[in-house]
Amino acid sequence: MKQNPLNVPLNTESGKLTGETAFKHGFYLFGGKGDVWSNTAHLSHGGMSTTLCGRPMLSTNWVRIENVQEVGCAECIRLFYVAFPL
Repeated sequence: MKQNPLNVPLNTESGKLTGETAFKHGFYLFGGKGDVWSNTAHLSHGGMSTTLCGRPMLSTNWVRIENVQEVGCAECIRLFYVAFPL
């Protein structure tokens, strides 16, 4: 796997943060149907009512239903790197 400057594992093909890495740090992927279609899955942490980028989580989690494995939201990825400078 490729590494970003903060040593967080990225998917080699897409350069996106993997769900597996997020899960190890207590985060999960969230998004509606539009996020599944546009590959913009977001990150959230237990007990939060919004994603890291501030998007309200008011819909069904289609990212989980469709088994999406990569975070696609650039702001969620950036904030994850800030929180976990591995």
